[in-house]
Amino acid sequence: MEDIKEIEKLEPEILSGEIINSDYIKINCFISSSVGGILRIKTEEIKIFDENDTVVSKEQFLGICKNYWDSFKKRE
Repeated sequence: MEDIKEIEKLEPEILSGEIINSDYIKINCFISSSVGGILRIKTEEIKIFDENDTVVSKEQFLGICKNYWDSFKKRE
């Protein structure tokens, strides 16, 4: 499947993402118990937004991720 509009209609749940290089990102997705996969997307620019549509810098995002996983580990 290559049409991004068709992919959007499936409303995939993003499980993880990885920057492959300056041009590509890899996104692991889950759609249902029998459907999932990896999206490879060619990009010119990547922007991360929070729930208020505010741009989050890479450094801020990495800090958010670290805090989340540190908190998660404490629950174990």
